Amino acid sequence: MTTKQIAVPAAHSSGQFSDKPEQQRSDAKRIVKRMTRRSWWWCTGTEAGSRSVLAPAFRSIDDPAGVKYRKGRPGDVWILHRKDIFDGPVEQEWYKVIDGVAGRFADRGIFRVTGHVPEIHSDLTILVSHWLTEGRPEGKHEPFAAGNQKLADKLTQVGVEYGRGSAKCFYGGDQNIPEVMGLLLDAPFLSMAQTLDKVQNTGHGAIDCMAVYKGDLKVKALDFNVLDDSEFPLHTDHYLCEGLWGVQLPHKHRHSR
Repeated sequence: MTTKQIAVPAAHSSGQFSDKPEQQRSDAKRIVKRMTRRSWWWCTGTEAGSRSVLAPAFRSIDDPAGVKYRKGRPGDVWILHRKDIFDGPVEQEWYKVIDGVAGRFADRGIFRVTGHVPEIHSDLTILVSHWLTEGRPEGKHEPFAAGNQKLADKLTQVGVEYGRGSAKCFYGGDQNIPEVMGLLLDAPFLSMAQTLDKVQNTGHGAIDCMAVYKGDLKVKALDFNVLDDSEFPLHTDHYLCEGLWGVQLPHKHRHSR
């Protein structure tokens, strides 16, 4: 028995709710266009809450592009995925962890999309979250550190449940915690940037993340890049993160008679 590896391209884009509507619509179009051109399986993202027009912008263009936009309500996180990767019903679930504060931030939690992917012969789960600013594990003025730990705990719980066995579980998020501080805290996920030693500024330091459930030895990070405004200009104050995963599958040779 030998192994076959499938390349799985994906991305993450943290939005900016305070951008002008026409700027957000422009970003949505550029993201979907690049997604179809680069054949991303999915893109995770943030800041599509009630004060943003990102959600209607994506919904107005997702179907003709062959992708599906899904949002964790009433939070601000979202997932775009190719319609053709799943061969059956697709689940989505929002796990609220922190109540929003009016005028400051929306509800925070973990958003999940799960379905069966015949190309990798297993279930695939995509997770996304938007962690709180002023929530780093170290520092004197970090009032939301306990809140981010709660998000890490929920991410752990969901990851363990949906990453067991042969199932694949991936994560993308705006962590608001730098890689050098352990941006996933103690959640059992491996950062793509750290694995490849390609930690890069994503707009406000190295705080955006693409990761895979740590228990899955059949998935490897192959490449990770952060595209700044000179490479892929967006109006949002974060840069696009683009990565390539390698998913190893068992492959049986036919024996000659």
